[in-house]
Amino acid sequence: MVFESEWKDGHFHSDKHKNIVVYPRGDAFEGIWEDGILVDGNVVFGDGLRYSADNWNYCNGADRR
Repeated sequence: MVFESEWKDGHFHSDKHKNIVVYPRGDAFEGIWEDGILVDGNVVFGDGLRYSADNWNYCNGADRR
């Protein structure tokens, strides 16, 4: 795993950009953190697809990736 992050008092903190955690197969989690608390975030799969809680059309009848 690779962490690209800003830190504040030993915790993730996003002052200038989103913090990113990249997993070995290429998936990533991008998030905005304030004093170690996740405020907003999203998963980006290795193929570039971003997870969406609404209108999720990945791996269904229309898209069988």
